[in-house]
Amino acid sequence: MAVFTKLKKQEIEDFLKNFSIGELISFEGIVKGSENSNFKIITSKNKYILTILEKRVEEEDLPFFMSLQNELVEHGFNCPKPIKNNNNLIINKLKNKNAVIISFLEGENLSLISKRYNVKIQDITSMNKISAKKYLQPGQVLQIPTQGYDEYVKSLINTNNTTKIYHTVKSGDTLSEIASKYRTSIKKIKKWNGIRENDNVIYVGKKLIIFISANDYQRINTNTPKTVNYKVKYGDSLSKISYKFGVRVSDIRKWNNLKSDLIKVGQNLIIKTKN
Repeated sequence: MAVFTKLKKQEIEDFLKNFSIGELISFEGIVKGSENSNFKIITSKNKYILTILEKRVEEEDLPFFMSLQNELVEHGFNCPKPIKNNNNLIINKLKNKNAVIISFLEGENLSLISKRYNVKIQDITSMNKISAKKYLQPGQVLQIPTQGYDEYVKSLINTNNTTKIYHTVKSGDTLSEIASKYRTSIKKIKKWNGIRENDNVIYVGKKLIIFISANDYQRINTNTPKTVNYKVKYGDSLSKISYKFGVRVSDIRKWNNLKSDLIKVGQNLIIKTKN
């Protein structure tokens, strides 16, 4: 949708006098989209879309398209319904151009999504770092907390030996490395944060809920990092070493100028740890 033909409030009010859809309360141009001029109008009765048909559609084709749309609605299809004026006409003239008014279909919103998945709006906004006041965009991807999320989190909070912390995702972070850092599993991190089992995508800046033991909490929050010279043993891998010291694989590579994850038995590695 777009706006090519500008309209004033008075022009829309005069146009609506031929309809029985109430008095104009507000209107706004819809900037994005097609080659016609579209306006969302709110009247004392309902919401509608006013479309001024530019040159995209041939005038002789308009009756067919409007009739087809009307038939679809009458047969139960979920699509906008063309609104007839007081003279039983769908296609009218506005600023010497063909214009139609159609019913307004509500798109998806947080309220509808929360009801569909039986979760709280607050949980959805918190998990996706979005405001409940902003409109959702078509194609926007949302993570939805899984069933039993609240009960699971509450059970962990009530455990005396468990501490809840937040990990802010940084560039280069992966679920695997985060799990190693906090000595937990990817599966648990996904469950704590309502991430679906087949979804491994995390976004920079996202805050992940992590539950750790009191001992690990103390280890992570110790402000005296130590440098350890670690000698690679048979069966070692960067993943195993990162888990052992509670650090990220990417950090081990950086500290040791490694270009890959390949390491050799007997190789000395620098590890910076808070253990």
